[in-house]
Amino acid sequence: MRQNEIRSLTALRALAAAMVFVFHYAQQPTHIIPEGLLRVIAQQGYVGVDLFFVLSGFILTVRYFREMADRQFSIGKYFQRRAARIYPLYFTILALTLLLRHETPNITNLTLTQGFFLNYFGTGISTTWTLTVEECFYLIFPLMLLTIIPMRRPSQILLTLVAWTTAFFVLGFVLMTWTRQSGIYLQAGFLGRPGQFTLYPFAYTIFGYVFDFSIGIFIAIPYLKGIKWKLWQSTLLAIIGIGGILYCENVIAVQQGDLSSDRLIVYVIAMFAGALILALTCKEAPLSRLLSWKIFVYLGRISFALYLIQNTALVDFMRGWDLVPFYIGANVLCALLYQFVEEPGRKAVMNFKFRRIQQMKINNTQEIKTL
Repeated sequence: MRQNEIRSLTALRALAAAMVFVFHYAQQPTHIIPEGLLRVIAQQGYVGVDLFFVLSGFILTVRYFREMADRQFSIGKYFQRRAARIYPLYFTILALTLLLRHETPNITNLTLTQGFFLNYFGTGISTTWTLTVEECFYLIFPLMLLTIIPMRRPSQILLTLVAWTTAFFVLGFVLMTWTRQSGIYLQAGFLGRPGQFTLYPFAYTIFGYVFDFSIGIFIAIPYLKGIKWKLWQSTLLAIIGIGGILYCENVIAVQQGDLSSDRLIVYVIAMFAGALILALTCKEAPLSRLLSWKIFVYLGRISFALYLIQNTALVDFMRGWDLVPFYIGANVLCALLYQFVEEPGRKAVMNFKFRRIQQMKINNTQEIKTL
């Protein structure tokens, strides 16, 4: 078991990735999803992205809040961990995808900035727009923590996070207006285009997702303070969270909405996701115990690979398969990527600076002995 890992939340990542996987599966004309709850979940499976973002805000706050409060936080180590988490697997899958499709990368693929440009939105790995959002959050997260650490009351923390969310909404609106009026949007579709994805900055860039991350940050505070949920409270939160998410998905289905047109409902889903995450911090709760099974935890660990490969050439040979075999086959491939690329790559990036310094120390010692 990994240090400080909340196993049920690791498994929750697998659920979020599966939601997005089923959503993309249902987009294929040849794939028929039966009527009922499964179709509702499949058609609105993109809300798994919001679940990812709320979870990311929670996990990073749990990981770094005390470090920063105790002035033990290293900005270099922080970004090194973020790079180790994303880059080895991302660039490996990107290279394989481009090779199989006989394509060349563009600058946005190499910098993970394609989420800002409509013209490059689906290039390389199509799901990478969420990594653009995640990277932007990594940049502002230390600053967000700095502003809430001095706060003592939950209301003060809440107001501070509301201020962050509002500031990014306003900034996104100002930039969107400027790109329309100045014609900057003509350059690669920066922040979308007039009449096409009108709310693009709020549906596909950081300007619309600080809300999600803020929910994760806010609900992490009581957890860090050691507040324990009783079994009945956890069960109630889980029912509210799951029931609320399913209800909102059904509302979107009835309205035939999407990620862009139903942003307000998706934000409500993010709040229900926060309730579910809080529920799963109670280890004794039945749902937490279920999700803590090794198979679900392992699926959570390889979920980043699943999220990346599901629309790439790496799984093209599986596209004619039914949903369950496709999901199993994709996860087998993800397990291989996790074992032979993601984990070794993460360790290599984390050890890179240490090894270099260690080598410098060895060389200096040898020089001293020679003298």
